[in-house]
Amino acid sequence: MNISKVFSTAIFATTMVISANASASLMTVATRTIDNAAMIDSSDFISSWNSQSSTVTTNAIDAFELYKTGNNTINHFSVDFTIGATGTWGVEAGLDAHYGAALYLDGLLLTNRSDDLWWSTDWANSDVMKAHDIDISVGSHLLEIYWAESCCNGPSTVRFTNDGQNWDVMSKESIAAAVPAPSALAIFGIGLIGFGLRRKNNNA
Repeated sequence: MNISKVFSTAIFATTMVISANASASLMTVATRTIDNAAMIDSSDFISSWNSQSSTVTTNAIDAFELYKTGNNTINHFSVDFTIGATGTWGVEAGLDAHYGAALYLDGLLLTNRSDDLWWSTDWANSDVMKAHDIDISVGSHLLEIYWAESCCNGPSTVRFTNDGQNWDVMSKESIAAAVPAPSALAIFGIGLIGFGLRRKNNNA
C-alpha cells in the first residue's frame, strides 16, 4: 500500500467534506420612508429605492421572520452568504408590499411582482413571491429583496430550500446548515490521516 498516496487522498477528501457547507456573514434590513411615491416603479425597485431622499435605517438581523418595517416605507433585505457545494435552491417571500416586490441574486433579477401583496402569514397564499430552481454555484453570493408598502405594517418572512422539500426561515443558522458536511465521511478521512501519521512515525 502506498501510504503517502492514501494519506494525501485522505487529507484532500476530508478538506472537501469539511468545506462543503454554507455560511452567512451579514444579513440586514434597510428601511426608508417613501417621500416620493410618484417615483415608486414596481418594475425597477433599485431605482425606486435610490429615488427617495429620506434617511436610511439599517438593522443587522439573525433571521428574517415576521419582520415589521412600518407604514409608508420602501425596504431592502440583503444577505451575503458563501456555499461550498453547488445546489439548486428555492426562495419564497411572504411580504406586506402594496407596491410589489423584487428578488435579486448577485445583481440579477430573479422574479418581480408588481401587484399589491399581502401574504396573510400563509405560505399557500397566492401573494407569496416565489423563485424556484435557482442554480447556485460554489462561492460567495448576495441575495436581495426590495419591497414597498403604503398604509400598513404587516409582518414579513423569507424562507428557502436547498432540496425542494424542506423549507427553513432564512437565518444565519439555517443557511449554515443548508449544506451539511457528511460527518461519517469526515471521520473516515480523519481516521485515514491518523493512520497515515502513525505509519509514518513507526517507519521513522
